[in-house]
Amino acid sequence: MRSSLEEIHTRGSIRAAASSLGVGYRHALAWIRRAESLVGQALVERHAGGSTGGGASLTEKAQRVTRAYRRVNASIHRLVERAEREILDS
Repeated sequence: MRSSLEEIHTRGSIRAAASSLGVGYRHALAWIRRAESLVGQALVERHAGGSTGGGASLTEKAQRVTRAYRRVNASIHRLVERAEREILDS
């Protein structure tokens, strides 16, 4: 499962990421603002529309958060698989 930040990075916009995740733009924007408030710094750089079309990109902090999320998620997945094997094999 991809994180919201990964979707923003992949799709290049908050609106496209929200659509991909099946949530509304306002919900996605509220999530970003809450996350930025928690970490105390910007995670997403928003680019206004116009001739370039606008969009969004991740800050360096967001890229670090995304990598950490991937590592933690993989560790949890391995732990759950191990627990399932132990339970089912007993």
